[in-house]
Amino acid sequence: METVSLPHIAQNPGGAKDVFVGRDFTYAVGPSVPVEGVVTDYDTGEPVANVPVYVERLFKEPDVQLRLDTHHMRSVTDGRGRFRITGMPPGEGHVLEAVPRKSEPYLMTSQDVSLSLEDGDAKRIEIQVKRGIWIEGRVTDKQSGEPLSATVGYLALKKNPHALEKSGLDWDWITQRYGTDSDGRYRVLALPGPGVLLVTMQVPGYPLAAGAETIDGYDASGGVIPTIWPQQVSNWHLLKQIDPATDATSFTSDLVLDAGVSIPGRAVGPRGKPISDLFVHGQTERDRFWSPQFSANVLATDRFAVYLYDGKGPRQLFFKNRDETLVGQYRLEGDAPEEIVVKLQPSVRATGRLIENETDLPAARYFINCEKCSLVNEKYPPVKFPIHWCLTDDEGRFEIKYLMAGLVYKMKAVKDGNFVNNRIRFTIDLTAAKPGDVIELGDVTGPDSKGDVKN
Repeated sequence: METVSLPHIAQNPGGAKDVFVGRDFTYAVGPSVPVEGVVTDYDTGEPVANVPVYVERLFKEPDVQLRLDTHHMRSVTDGRGRFRITGMPPGEGHVLEAVPRKSEPYLMTSQDVSLSLEDGDAKRIEIQVKRGIWIEGRVTDKQSGEPLSATVGYLALKKNPHALEKSGLDWDWITQRYGTDSDGRYRVLALPGPGVLLVTMQVPGYPLAAGAETIDGYDASGGVIPTIWPQQVSNWHLLKQIDPATDATSFTSDLVLDAGVSIPGRAVGPRGKPISDLFVHGQTERDRFWSPQFSANVLATDRFAVYLYDGKGPRQLFFKNRDETLVGQYRLEGDAPEEIVVKLQPSVRATGRLIENETDLPAARYFINCEKCSLVNEKYPPVKFPIHWCLTDDEGRFEIKYLMAGLVYKMKAVKDGNFVNNRIRFTIDLTAAKPGDVIELGDVTGPDSKGDVKN
């Protein structure tokens, strides 16, 4: 068998390659450079024992997401804070991470390492970790006072004078989220000074981005908070600013979430029979995904609820069943009804072939999403509509399943995650379509980023 080289990432054929060989082959293994070091406390200089240290990535490059397998390149510090990692190749841009265990009061940190055969028997380094402050409290429901299941994370605000980057360290984002116990209690590690607690609910019914307006420097127009790495507030259900004192060893902050008034609803099919295996979009304000997000947790009955409705609206709801053959929508405005009843109809499928603007060649491996859709009633402004993981094949062909007759969808296709270049915009106009239609769009191309093509 001849050696075969294929792209590591299918939609990036010019990137790294996976090499396949036959049963009998010869491969010359290059030399590695061991890394020996010690993990110490940033403030005291004392060694820190029992800290896992591992290789997060090799050959880091800007905007490159390639991750080579490094799971075997790891170690744990001994009683004197020492560690040794073998198997790393010579080269620049390797990244080591020290991730203290969740039970220990140290924040994780990362360090770039470049290796050369001239380093001798081993490359010797020191990794410093910063002792943090334990933030403790309970996560509860505002109405009932009952404990809630959630995870709690932390981010330092950019203005925080104690931020790790201002100490020459790295990582102000505690990527390890801390879960609540059965009584809603949590404990998360943070820094002194201004920062933000970030709550992600494990149960449905709570709005996203609650409390965002209370965060210093919050940009309402972009929905962003000014943390060391600016973040979209819609990533979390509750945000709460804290400011522990410099000499604090612990800090208490209870977290209260409000689901508000809920409106019950049910879904029926074209013949009026209950529809189970239901996905809903718009149950809470600022929804970005279908709920539930994973098909394993699909709503097993025809019943659903709309949460935290303000009695004014508007709130746009979309519905689909598990196999995406039935779809529906409901526009909620004005006074809340006692019950919402939604009648689903057969979905429209759209197929076509995407063509690149610049080359007139098939647009292979492009991700297609919906920027917005317009409803039948022209008085309603366009709304967001989520389409997940629609990818063109090697011939540029695509199929979008759960569209609704009577609506107009403004689509965008991008390649390799590039949202500036390699973009194709087009329109799927279903105002004349009937439920259950299969629409063949033919060859689809867009003139440029300023225009749309109607098919």
